[in-house]
Amino acid sequence: MNILKSLKELAGLAANLKDDETTAEAVELAEVPVVDEVVITLAQETLDDGTVVEADAFEPGNPVFIVNEEERIPLPIGEYDFAGKVLVIVEEGVIAEIRDAMPADAPAEEVAAEAEFVTVADFNKAIDEIKSMFSKQEKELEGEIAKEKELTLSLQEKLDNIPDAKPIKHAPKEKVILEAKTKKGRLTQYLNTLK
Repeated sequence: MNILKSLKELAGLAANLKDDETTAEAVELAEVPVVDEVVITLAQETLDDGTVVEADAFEPGNPVFIVNEEERIPLPIGEYDFAGKVLVIVEEGVIAEIRDAMPADAPAEEVAAEAEFVTVADFNKAIDEIKSMFSKQEKELEGEIAKEKELTLSLQEKLDNIPDAKPIKHAPKEKVILEAKTKKGRLTQYLNTLK
């Protein structure tokens, strides 16, 4: 495809040139017969998100590109779902692995396939084992609860034995009596004590 495009460009250039000698060379190049026309078709797939990707073949080791109108961009690293398969890219633009996608309900089916039927006796035995496990845990918890109650009671007794704090008594300040130095001051002081 690229060869034909190049030849068409050369032919277009030849038409635009005015120099006879150059025009003759361009026409000779344009008239060269194509011996083998190789048509390369690339495989295209549409990812679940609608993105169109293109590769020589969707096999590990082949380059893969995102196709848009303007250019081809190498597919970034990641896992991409398409047509019930998962395309794994560990190096940008190169397919590392293609594997079948796991259906959403597959794990449940696997578990269901692995399940075995049990007899009533086996079922009752399993229930008895579970009951015994619970009773052991219940006894352990009851023992721990009893220890905690004893500790709480001993702490309460210790608190009860601690004497109460002495009440705070009001301590009035003593009045400081200053002796008056004048007759008037002494008379006022005497009259204040009589009240």
